Amino acid sequence: YLQTKADANVNWQVFPVVSPEIAPHIIQRRQILGVSGGEAPWDGEQIFELLLKGPQGEYTITVPATIQLPELVLASSKQLSKGHILRAEDLIHVPMPRNLKLETDEFFTKIDDLIGKELKRSMSTNQVIRTSEAGTQTLVQAGDAVKIVVQTAGIVVETHGRALGSGGQDELIPVEEADFKGRLTARVIGPREVQVTSHGTTIQRTAKNKKNVPNRIQR
Repeated sequence: YLQTKADANVNWQVFPVVSPEIAPHIIQRRQILGVSGGEAPWDGEQIFELLLKGPQGEYTITVPATIQLPELVLASSKQLSKGHILRAEDLIHVPMPRNLKLETDEFFTKIDDLIGKELKRSMSTNQVIRTSEAGTQTLVQAGDAVKIVVQTAGIVVETHGRALGSGGQDELIPVEEADFKGRLTARVIGPREVQVTSHGTTIQRTAKNKKNVPNRIQR
């Protein structure tokens, strides 16, 4: 009834006040022939009338109820493409749709938490944005030529390689060093730039045995 009156397919929270005398009459849904009453904006304290079917024919009872809107979550205000960097005008608050059963860590409620994030998939108008569908802006794409900053034992060596995965600021991705084809896990520190920090010997040997002089070594 509320969905029809408000033209909104949302999960309303309804807290009716039903006396012990009335309860047996409405315990089975098929006994309820119709609902009326209430008024816009359809939240807060409301009074409804239920048309019931009984042994002696149809009759009406009054049921007061408290109506609460479901939690408002963030959705796209228009169609948005994958890779779009979100702005305030791209976002609207909508009630949680009835068909979505999301935990609190699976959706956004504050616009500031989404501004500047990058969409990981395209969005249709009024589609709820899940936390898995927006994240840090991608600074390195898989296949990009990247600068690899290797820091070990107090020495910083800059070399080059290829990204084997995509990532945003401070995310870890696999990379391949150009000369030695060694696979490393690196942290994204800028556009097409990653950093490897090691306390072991593998990176030290790699830097020591390089035939070419590195671009810059800092002690």
